[in-house]
Amino acid sequence: MNIMFINHENSLGGASKSLLGIIDEFSKKEDINIKVVIPSDGRNELENELINRNIEYFKLKYYWWMVPNREEYRTTIYTIKKCLYYIWNYIQAIKLAKICKKSNIDIIHTNSSVINIGGLISRLTGVKHVWHIREFGEEDHNLRFLYDRDKSLKFICRNSAKVIAISESIYNKYESIFTNGKMEVIYNGVNVKNVIEKREKKKEESINILLAGALKESKGQECAILAIKELVKDNYNVTLSLAGKDENNYENKLKELVSKLHLEKNVKFLGFLNSLDKIREDMDLELVCSKKEAFGRVTVEAMMNMNPVIGADTGATVELIKEGYNGLLYRENDEIDLANKIKVLIDDPILRKKIGERGKKFAEENFTSEINACRIYNLYREIINI
Repeated sequence: MNIMFINHENSLGGASKSLLGIIDEFSKKEDINIKVVIPSDGRNELENELINRNIEYFKLKYYWWMVPNREEYRTTIYTIKKCLYYIWNYIQAIKLAKICKKSNIDIIHTNSSVINIGGLISRLTGVKHVWHIREFGEEDHNLRFLYDRDKSLKFICRNSAKVIAISESIYNKYESIFTNGKMEVIYNGVNVKNVIEKREKKKEESINILLAGALKESKGQECAILAIKELVKDNYNVTLSLAGKDENNYENKLKELVSKLHLEKNVKFLGFLNSLDKIREDMDLELVCSKKEAFGRVTVEAMMNMNPVIGADTGATVELIKEGYNGLLYRENDEIDLANKIKVLIDDPILRKKIGERGKKFAEENFTSEINACRIYNLYREIINI
C-alpha cells in the first residue's frame, strides 16, 4: 500500500505531531510505503523529523485555502490574489499528480482542512483521497474559507473517499454536509509516556499549574490568569505556567493583565517549548481553557503524564473529560468557577492523585498512536477493497 501524506505546515504543531505518530506506527508495517509532501516555507521542524525517520518527502510551495477572518482578506487586491493562489496550487497539483502515478500511490491523505491541494491531485489522478478535518476553523482559529464556504465544503465531499473528523464535536458540525457514511470519527493518537510517580507535596509548597497552547484569545489564558487572582486572594499558594508561542503580540496583553493584577510572582511565561515532558514532571495539574477544542491533544498529553486536567465545558474537551472521574469541567469563560474547581484539587491531594491515575488509564485505553493508526489503516483497506 503506497500512501502520500500532504501536510499544511513544516513546523511541529499538533496536527504535525499527530501525523508523525501515524507515520511511526505505519513504519512498523511491511505492507506500507510512505511519502510526505510538505510546504517549502516554515521552520523546517517537520522536515528534520522526516529526515531522522528516513521518510521520503517532497518540498514545494502551495497556499492554504483558509485565511484569517479579517477585513484585509476581503479586499479587491485579495480577490485577485485568491485567483492566483488557485492557479498556483493547480500547477503544483499537476507536478504531484505525476509523482503519484510514477509511485503507484494508492491513497492520498490530506492532514488538515486548511489546504486543498490533495483534493486537486485526487481529481487529476483518480487516486482515492482521505481528508482529515482537525479544526473547526472559525471557532478555534478564526479562519474562514478563502473561497465560497458551501462550494469549498462540496469540493471536500466530492474529492474525498472518506473524511476523518477528530472528534464528535467536529463530526456534529459537518454531519449535514458529509452524509451517507462519508465522514468517520477517529480520535487523535498520542504516544504513551513512562511517568515518574509524583512525590507528595508539603502544605506550604506552591501548587504548580500548567496551561499549554499558543498565546491567543481563543486559548483562554486570560480566564486562567483571572482565576489565579481569585486563588491568591483566598491565600492559595499557586504558580501558573503558560507554555506556548506568542501570536499577534497577545503575550504583551497577558503580561499587562498580570502586572495590573500584581501576579508577577504567580504567573510565568515559558515561551514555545519543543517538549513539555520535563516541565510536566513538576506540575500538579493542568488547565485547558480553550473556547473550542477540535480534539485536545494537550488534554490527552496531560493525562498521559498523570496530571489531572480541568477543562472548559465546550468543544471536544467534554468528550475527553468525564467529570469527577478523569478530570473536572468548569463553565467556559467563568474564572470564579475555574478557581473553585482548582481549589477542589488543591484541597484534596488524594482526589488529585486518583484523577491523575484514572486519566492516564483512560488515555492509554482510548487515545494512543497505535489505536489511531490501526483505525486509519483499516479505513484505507476499506477504501481500496483489500
